Amino acid sequence: MTSTTKKSIYASALSDERMKELFSIFDQDSDETLDFVEVATAIYKLQGDMDKSSFQAMHFFLVLDKDDRRRLDYEQFVRLLLNVFAGYGVNFFKAAETLIEGMKKADDIGLWDLSTLKISENVYNSHRDMAKDGESDIFEVMNILQYAKLHDLFNLYDTSGDGMITLEELLLACRKFHKATRGIDIYSTINETTTTMLFYDEDKNQKLDKNEFALCVVRFAKVSYTDLPDMIDFLANTIFLEENSPEEEEYMKFVVDFESKKIKSIQQLAENGSKSDLPTAHGYVMKGKEYDGDIYRKNFGTIESPELFA
Repeated sequence: MTSTTKKSIYASALSDERMKELFSIFDQDSDETLDFVEVATAIYKLQGDMDKSSFQAMHFFLVLDKDDRRRLDYEQFVRLLLNVFAGYGVNFFKAAETLIEGMKKADDIGLWDLSTLKISENVYNSHRDMAKDGESDIFEVMNILQYAKLHDLFNLYDTSGDGMITLEELLLACRKFHKATRGIDIYSTINETTTTMLFYDEDKNQKLDKNEFALCVVRFAKVSYTDLPDMIDFLANTIFLEENSPEEEEYMKFVVDFESKKIKSIQQLAENGSKSDLPTAHGYVMKGKEYDGDIYRKNFGTIESPELFA
């Protein structure tokens, strides 16, 4: 798809009355903007999985909300929706009426998914808040790197001993922490951990080095209103207090490759807004969790070459 073609599709979608109607459906409080909850809720109604919907909402806010208003206007919404359709190989102009009808008939979000959504919103907002601190955390990071217990904690997470914490290693450790402190489900652990990697992986290699890990711990202590040494001790203790079940470890190892691709895709888009290999979830099936974008192509038709309208 050429740049001219993409601009033409965008211009047509921008003035399409069906797109305007969809915006009004997304805009639950009628303030002519969309917040994180409204975007994630609408995506959920399209595909029925709140974990994936919340992560995609983070994706689009990172790419489109450059000035951190935490709101999307109509033009940004059009780009968002074209991206959602393109990711599934769906032609918006063929699918619009069916989509509007489906959105109007969609069931309300259940309590379980509402809880997942709230966790995701809090994670996203806290990370954006912490990102504003910028330089103010550098001195604390430098100081904490002189603290032997920080290195001991890093080594507990870095089970391979290669000097880097991979997404799999971070997942396994965070799952123990969540079980010891909050009792949230494994899907929320995956969502929060993937988001953590996304925000603190500054060199974009899908791993955390000691500096990146230290910054993460410093900011986590701040938002938890906990002294840094106490936080380090507590994080270390949860490694020993809890054990992951074999089923949990199997599942987390299973999803690591898929989640890493999502992180890489978002990093590329956030950096330059260019085309990237945005992973879809075709064939992603595990223990009753199935995501299949093929249903969209069967019902709505396809486009020649899906590209992102960033």
